[in-house]
Amino acid sequence: MKKYFQNRLVLLSAFFTVVIAGCAAVPPVTDLPSDYQLNQVGSLGKGDAVAWHPDGERFSAAGKRLMVGSVDGNLVTIDGDDPAAIAWSPTGAVLAASFIDGTETTVRLYDVDTWNKIAEIAVEGRARDLAFIDDTALLIASVLLKEYSFGANYTVRLYTWRQNEPLAYDTIADTSPLKSFLEALGDSIYDSVHLQISPFRDEILYTKLLLTPNAGRKAQLVVRHLATGRERIVAALPATSSGGRYLAKGDAIFFSDGAYQSIKGSIWGTEPYETYLPGLRLEISPGGRYKLIDNALLKDREEILKFKVLDSAAFSPDGSKLLLLADGTLFLLSFFDDAVVDRPSATPKLLELRSWRSEGLISPQEFLRYQRQLENR
Repeated sequence: MKKYFQNRLVLLSAFFTVVIAGCAAVPPVTDLPSDYQLNQVGSLGKGDAVAWHPDGERFSAAGKRLMVGSVDGNLVTIDGDDPAAIAWSPTGAVLAASFIDGTETTVRLYDVDTWNKIAEIAVEGRARDLAFIDDTALLIASVLLKEYSFGANYTVRLYTWRQNEPLAYDTIADTSPLKSFLEALGDSIYDSVHLQISPFRDEILYTKLLLTPNAGRKAQLVVRHLATGRERIVAALPATSSGGRYLAKGDAIFFSDGAYQSIKGSIWGTEPYETYLPGLRLEISPGGRYKLIDNALLKDREEILKFKVLDSAAFSPDGSKLLLLADGTLFLLSFFDDAVVDRPSATPKLLELRSWRSEGLISPQEFLRYQRQLENR
């Protein structure tokens, strides 16, 4: 695997509104406000995930096959197999996708210049979470489940696939659920990690299931520093939660307890937090102004839209657009005003301070003081 550099993908220039190939799809929302626009982008047949390219103009979609598209063009098939997860490298030069076959997953990398497959690797378990550290290093979260007559052993491996290095992994979850827990969770137990990488790409946010007889069916939202391996429990979550989401700036995240409230605030509790209605499926725009809680879209604190059906969604990197996957059809909701300013810069000194904080060598308050000193230099 080598490093590849970004080059724009040329797609057929065809603009879609609400009709594709003569077949109209039912829009997932009615009573659209006048300052928003909803366009149908294409049909996936079925869909599991969508992911924006860093340029905010292109995207990839995991349906019955791996596809890429643009906001003003059509969908193009890259791989005919059915992907479970997708991710772009930070520069957008490489696209990664995972393909599950029984108890094993193959992860493939594609060069954006040619869409040729440039590398692939097999890992144990079912990998439904991918995240790039940089263009030459990919994180793969894989769930392994060994069933017994009384229950099972549930394990999550965090693989690091790095250029010119052997494949390595850490076990980040290991629990033994009862058979009744397996029956209650069903196939969703394989979609339980919800891996997110921080804007600085030095930490991850993930969901750790706790499925012991004493704990019941619960989960924890955990932040893990990739270099030190140190972890911190951020919050308790329901087992069916979609995990937490990073905002574009600093250490701000968005998560929900599933019953009482959704929270936007600092991982380290060093800044005031805001609360919203609870939910199980969450997305938030990079600047934090727009929140998607289950099927409700909020602007600041006001609910502006209620989707009739919604399978998956993703905000564009600049917060101006929202890709929606509803009943196998992809829609684009646009004209938001959530421009992100002052995106964080991962300087070596700042990354060192973040590492010290993860190990407890400095407190979160000391980190903020040192960070302000760096910014004022």
